[in-house]
Amino acid sequence: MSSEGADSTIIDANNFGTVVTITDGSDATLDGFTLQNGYTSGSNTKSGGLIVLNNDAVIKNCIIKNNQGHQGGGIYTEGGSFYNCQILNNTGEFEGGAVFLYSGEYPLFENCLIANNHCSLGAGISGGCRLVNTTVVNNTGNYGMASAGTSTITNSIIYGNDGDEIGSFTATVTYSLVEGGYTGTGNIDSDPLFTDATNGNYSLSDYSPAIGAGTATSAPTTDITGVPNSRPMPSGSNPDMGAYENALASQRPKAGTIADGLGADVDWSNSDSTLSAIWNAFTDNAALTYEYAIGTSTSALADVVDWTSNSSDTSVTKTGLTLTEGSTYYISVRATDTDSQLSDTTTTNGVTIDVTDPVISSVVEGSATSGTSANTVTDIDGNVYQTVEIGDQVWMKENLKVIRYRDGSDIPTGYSSTDWLNLSTGAYAVYDNNEANAVSYGYLYNWSAVDDNRNIAPEGWHVPTDNEWTALTDYLGGEGIAGGKMKEAGTEHWTAPNTGATNESGFTALPGGFRGGQTGDYDGITGSCQFWSSTEFDGSKAWWRQLKYGDSDVDRGGYYKPAGFSIRCVKNTSSVAEGDLDFQNDLNTLVVSWSGSDGASGITTYEYALGTTSGGTDAIDWTSTGTATADTLTGLSLTEGATYYLSLRATDAAGNVAAVSTGDGITIDMTAPAGTIVNDGTGADIAYTGSDSSLSAVWPGFTEAVSGISKYEVAIGTTSGGTDVVDWTDNATDTSFTKTSLSLSSGTAYYISVKATDNAENESTTITSDGVTVDTDGPLTGTVFDGPGADMDWTNSDSTLSANWKDFSDTLSGINIYEYAIGTEIDSFALVNWTSAGLDTFFVESDLNLISSETYYVFIKATDYVNNEGSVAASDGIIVDLIIPLVGDLYDGIDGEDQDWQSSDSTLSLFWSGSDSRELDYYQYSVGTASGDSNIVAWTSASTNTSVTLVNVELLEEQTYYGNVRAVDRAGNVSDVVSSDGITIDYTAPVTGSVSDGLGEDLIFTGTADSLSANWSGFSDSFSGIQYFEYAIGTTLQGTDVVSWTLNNTDSAMTHNGLTLTNGSAYYVSVRATDFAENVSNIGSSDGVTVDIEVPIAGSVFDGTGQDEEWTNSYATLESNWSGFSDPVSGIQHYEYAIGTTSGATDAVDWTNNELATSFIREDLTLQSGTTYYISVRATDLVENTSAVATSNGITVDQFSPTVTEPFDGSISEDIDWQQDNTTLVSAWQGDDTREIAYYEYSFGTAQGDSNIVAWTDNGTNTDASVSGLSLTNGTTYYVNVRAYDMAGNRSAIAISDGITIDFEPPSAGEVNDGASEDIWLSNSFETAGANWSGFSDALSGITIYEYALGSSVGSNDIIDWTTVGADTTFVENSGLSLEHAASYYFSVRATDLVENVSAVASSDGFVIDIYPGPPTFVSMTFDTASELLSLTDDRVVDIVLSEPSVSMDYEMTSLLPVTHASSLDSIYIQINLTAPFASLDTLQFSIFNLTDMVGLDSNYSFTIYTEVLADYNADGLIDVTDLNTFSTAWTADDFSLELGPVTGTVPHLIPTPDNVFDLRDGLSFARMWHWSNNTPSLLLANINQFGPVINTAQSGRTLAINMPEGAVSGQIVIFYDQNKLEIENSIDVILNDEIQLISHFKDQGNLLIEKTYLKDKNDKQILIETRALDKEDSFISIQYTFLDQFKNIIAQGFMSQKVIAIPDEFALHYNYPNPFNPVTTIRYELPEDTDVHLVIYDILGKHVKTLVNQTQEPGYKSVRWNGRNDMGQTVSAGMYFYRIQAGSFSKVQKMVLLK
Repeated sequence: MSSEGADSTIIDANNFGTVVTITDGSDATLDGFTLQNGYTSGSNTKSGGLIVLNNDAVIKNCIIKNNQGHQGGGIYTEGGSFYNCQILNNTGEFEGGAVFLYSGEYPLFENCLIANNHCSLGAGISGGCRLVNTTVVNNTGNYGMASAGTSTITNSIIYGNDGDEIGSFTATVTYSLVEGGYTGTGNIDSDPLFTDATNGNYSLSDYSPAIGAGTATSAPTTDITGVPNSRPMPSGSNPDMGAYENALASQRPKAGTIADGLGADVDWSNSDSTLSAIWNAFTDNAALTYEYAIGTSTSALADVVDWTSNSSDTSVTKTGLTLTEGSTYYISVRATDTDSQLSDTTTTNGVTIDVTDPVISSVVEGSATSGTSANTVTDIDGNVYQTVEIGDQVWMKENLKVIRYRDGSDIPTGYSSTDWLNLSTGAYAVYDNNEANAVSYGYLYNWSAVDDNRNIAPEGWHVPTDNEWTALTDYLGGEGIAGGKMKEAGTEHWTAPNTGATNESGFTALPGGFRGGQTGDYDGITGSCQFWSSTEFDGSKAWWRQLKYGDSDVDRGGYYKPAGFSIRCVKNTSSVAEGDLDFQNDLNTLVVSWSGSDGASGITTYEYALGTTSGGTDAIDWTSTGTATADTLTGLSLTEGATYYLSLRATDAAGNVAAVSTGDGITIDMTAPAGTIVNDGTGADIAYTGSDSSLSAVWPGFTEAVSGISKYEVAIGTTSGGTDVVDWTDNATDTSFTKTSLSLSSGTAYYISVKATDNAENESTTITSDGVTVDTDGPLTGTVFDGPGADMDWTNSDSTLSANWKDFSDTLSGINIYEYAIGTEIDSFALVNWTSAGLDTFFVESDLNLISSETYYVFIKATDYVNNEGSVAASDGIIVDLIIPLVGDLYDGIDGEDQDWQSSDSTLSLFWSGSDSRELDYYQYSVGTASGDSNIVAWTSASTNTSVTLVNVELLEEQTYYGNVRAVDRAGNVSDVVSSDGITIDYTAPVTGSVSDGLGEDLIFTGTADSLSANWSGFSDSFSGIQYFEYAIGTTLQGTDVVSWTLNNTDSAMTHNGLTLTNGSAYYVSVRATDFAENVSNIGSSDGVTVDIEVPIAGSVFDGTGQDEEWTNSYATLESNWSGFSDPVSGIQHYEYAIGTTSGATDAVDWTNNELATSFIREDLTLQSGTTYYISVRATDLVENTSAVATSNGITVDQFSPTVTEPFDGSISEDIDWQQDNTTLVSAWQGDDTREIAYYEYSFGTAQGDSNIVAWTDNGTNTDASVSGLSLTNGTTYYVNVRAYDMAGNRSAIAISDGITIDFEPPSAGEVNDGASEDIWLSNSFETAGANWSGFSDALSGITIYEYALGSSVGSNDIIDWTTVGADTTFVENSGLSLEHAASYYFSVRATDLVENVSAVASSDGFVIDIYPGPPTFVSMTFDTASELLSLTDDRVVDIVLSEPSVSMDYEMTSLLPVTHASSLDSIYIQINLTAPFASLDTLQFSIFNLTDMVGLDSNYSFTIYTEVLADYNADGLIDVTDLNTFSTAWTADDFSLELGPVTGTVPHLIPTPDNVFDLRDGLSFARMWHWSNNTPSLLLANINQFGPVINTAQSGRTLAINMPEGAVSGQIVIFYDQNKLEIENSIDVILNDEIQLISHFKDQGNLLIEKTYLKDKNDKQILIETRALDKEDSFISIQYTFLDQFKNIIAQGFMSQKVIAIPDEFALHYNYPNPFNPVTTIRYELPEDTDVHLVIYDILGKHVKTLVNQTQEPGYKSVRWNGRNDMGQTVSAGMYFYRIQAGSFSKVQKMVLLK
């Protein structure tokens, strides 16, 4: 036994083996231990927690939790007794999540809790047992209790378990709560209403139906807590069901829900004299009586009607009341049951009185055009405000909360009080800087924001003027009463009393407070509201309005402009009536809208009607629209010319109905206006204009006979009827139009269109002008070339210059003349001034005096026939130069700076500088291992490039290479050789080190939210050395989402400031190193640090060690406990407590560290009587954040209250529980107090504490009392109640006796069962027999003894004579008998109560002797059906061992495909023989039923065996590249154990018959199963890990080759492509003797899966993709790849994007476009392969005109433009031309026409 108890004495197996085993033959008691974390597994093992092999063992006060075992996760037992134990959170593999009970023994579980255990069979208990006051709850798996055996269950709760609560066995259940119900005396089926089951508290709440529902028979005297006499409570009552005893004698009534009204809950009433309510019946196991009360608030429940009895009715209607409009009334109900238990009070949510009719304020016929709904307006930030019409104004019903002006610019905020007062520009503030205030009250704005011309109000609205405010208050009756009509009613937002507030205007003013105009401080929230006007009072003030809680006034005055006030906006006057139409052009549809208001309950229903007279209903009768304020009436048959009127009425939530209001009518007009012509210009029609900025038009007026022209609209476009220049523009009713400030294009024709709309919105057809063309542009500039042909950059002549040009054009009037000039600077014509060239496109100037090294430019300009002069075009210049070239410095690496190291072993780059006064002809370069040497790369021309990159060069690591360069000019001069300083090869990346969070040891948490630190070590580079580190920060491992890669030089630590980190989030620092060859190491990441910047959450502190205590009689000791403290991030580090004589004080005990304990006992104190002490607690987390202080409500020291002992009933010397005298009651007691007792009072009643028999009577200082002459009732229990008063007036607690009961009747006979618990009809013992009984009862004094007998016939005692046992005994067992096999025997029982009454004899139904109890069961089986799959090619024998010899069975096996099988039964063995082969993915279902033992007991069993999936070698449910790689490796190694074929059958149920030869049949078998497994599109993996080398690809024609990496045997690629742009033609598997390629292609989804393996080694391993572009454009595909080697290792994996070049199918030459053309056309052609291309233009006589293409070109879709000029650059004449292509052997000719 543990003296410390189970909480402190823990035996932990650390998940290895059984915690405790109690062996057979020892009388063991295990008391006060926790057995946890035991673990056993397998069919030959038992429990992980406790094994009991001794029937006499006693286990009590133990906790058995978190164990796992094969049979009984917590306990395996063959007997024993368990008292006051908790068996929690255990797992059983086979049977019994908590307990497995060995067959034949029936252990006792008394006052035990079995909860939250798991097993597939018997989630809580498996086997027969005896349960007394035990709770079996929330066990998962299958059944709360299950399996063979019989059980006796009394006073227990079995609830919330998976499946049936009591499974496949017979149980005798009495006085127990079983979910789903169970037959038996006293059983109930109801929610037990545990105190807090979610958190594992399975004690009974006061509302539980299990309270007092048990039987005292055999009930223990304690509950699971073990506290003496804790059951039953109160003493003398019936015990509770379950392990825990509640202090009440019966359950409290549980309140139901309540609603205002007599149906669905109502919030409003239009009666000022009647209220009603209805409620759901309260829950109780006794009859209930209800009371109701009516009050004006939830804190004054009965100030209107005091508590009034309502009998058992569940509804009430109270009339004759005097109710106040606008006030809210609450109806409360409570119930009392027959045990005088009072329920909680339930209260309605209130009903408000509204007796005022709603008002219809507007009726609109026609479609509104404002874009704002009738009842809302939306600001620029998207805030939606309710609106209300008051008089002829429309106001917002809510305060403004916009943070941007109407133009989108921000309104500033966030100013201190001082800064706020100094502002001269607009700003806003939120009251107390608490955004929660803005939700209800909006923002506060200074007057500068009101006065800003960017506008703070929504579109169509404005801040009201002072006059508009006055108009509002005048309409509402003047400033003395208007405030009450404007304020929101009630005190939800306003401070009481909110005088006069009715809100009948609907304005709904809210008390948002203000920010002072002279202090900048906040004040007045809930007490007042202030609103700005837009009218200035004087230079420092503006007009404002104020409403207050204490009166109904509206205050008006001027206030300082820096003040922060609320803003209410008013709708612009022009838009108040917006939407109402007088005409419309629709005969079938009418759009209508309206507005209304109700200052109290609000409008719930609108109704409208439509007629041809005001108020008429002849078109539409009255129709309801709910709360909608607009509708579209369809299906009408309106008459043109007729006028229709809309009428409205409204009903509010209280049932008040508004007066009918009618609109002004709308008339139908269906005829559109008609027009004739539109002229360009301002008079007669014109064809051209010289202006590029304005256009004009005029037209005669359109005709409209009915409603008249409403407006003309004008548009301008570049096509007839087009609007691309000027969209339709309202021109009012004017018939002329001029549009300026246009940007018109020269050469473009513009068309002006006009349409008219009448007042019914009928729109005319569009009339368009014939167009006017703009010509303001000069000729287009072409290209100028120095020299007579191709452009020259150098010349060695000092006297002659020439030039030619092309591509000058003028698309309108055409070019008239060219002019040229020559100069030495751009725009300088000093050498030759402008000179005419006529229409020639070349010139030669001789006899010039040219200067060496000077650059000369040729300038050309063209002028058209309308004298528009084109821009000047200049050549790029030509230089005269004779100087020898130079080569400057030569550098290793790419252009930038010289490099000493590089990582590439195949690429080398050089760059250099060079100069020459003439253009260089070319440079030459070489590479060697010494300066000037060329042993690596021989001298090679670099043309005129000053850099070169060499590829496919074989470079060795650690070798230095030198580049060499020389230059050659056009004159053949060769420069000196210049050499680089060399570059060394280093292609090994730095070694990755480790990264730690923080600047020292690795941190787990950090208390800062604006910075992170890290340090690292272990990075190294053995060659070029580390050049620098970079770090990044992310919220995932290697993530960069917080800080992207940041340079850290060579520092090995960092601190990054200025961050904004999220509390509770983990952050990871990643580091990578780069060496001087730019090799980058792998990324090293920290393990993450979590941010914790929030203090722990304070909980609640209680005086005492349990529930909160108010008093203590100790002068030295205080105790406390607390709960609810938490820190969700780093966790609590320690608690501190302090003690003081005021709340929060520390004058008694200063702050004291309590580690992590949540309670303390302080015994060294000096406490003062009469003084109250307060316990304060605070918590500190792991980053030293300290919570707020939580303080208890105090405990007071006082030892002076008197006490009274529990009184005796029936005698003055001893307590008696029963008596026969029904005329006298006697009692005695004792009392004690530190001061003298003044007197005692006593009473007698039929319930504890009651005084209905003898009222409270003063007994002086006597300690006994006797009352005679009473008339007491038989069977009734009477209680004496005593209380004492001392001289100081302190009264003791009432001392109550345990009662005395009158009894005359004998016990009632019960039921007798053979056996220990459940009734048996078989017994396997010749020497021992037992019986149990239940149902004997004595409702009064109770049974004191039982007598039993055993006979060979019912009621006889020839085997065992009548034998007496105690009243607590309900089971007997006798040994040493001589019983006969197959004979029947009967037990008989009778009971005697306390007054010697004897019951009738009850006999059992008998039992028969049989040495093998129960039917046969499975003991073991040689096939693990849970984890094993049946091999497809091997025979299998399944052996089953039975629990006893059996004589017969029926056997059945079903499967998807035929299986050869046989079975046999031999005593205790069953053998099943299965003959291979088997079908893939087959299900073999075995049934063994009618398994019968030697006495005829039978049982049934079934199990399922699944076969393997063919080709799924790793049994992961997928047949993929991993399986293909396994298959390939087996093929290569001739591993015939993995052979597949040949096969028969259909996929996936193929039947293999391997022939020890790998051939195509094996490959086909794999392919068939592969396609079955891969029959849906592959998924794109979002976060695939990049691993191994990047895959090389190459495209040849339309074939894309994906090269498998070196060492790869198998590979998988998934291609994702746009099926609308690209077609991939792969669709056929390839299965050969040396390779297998499998394809799953979903073309309609752009998804291709290819898996390939090579069965023989091969140098070039490729996967080829056949592509075809659908839109002749290049496209991109995504490739997801995985490659494996022969050892099944992944050697490459990743994701890449691949460009696919569009390749045509064949050669083609297409028609040119446009054709005819002037002056440019485009010729398209297609090349399917590399080829020499010649594209030439010929005239109609076959003469060569122009060579367009003469070069070798790559395949693709090509195009070339021709500008109508010959090879000399001259414009050719109009006419027909031919163009011919010669591409390889392909030749074709097309014709085209050039126009002038």
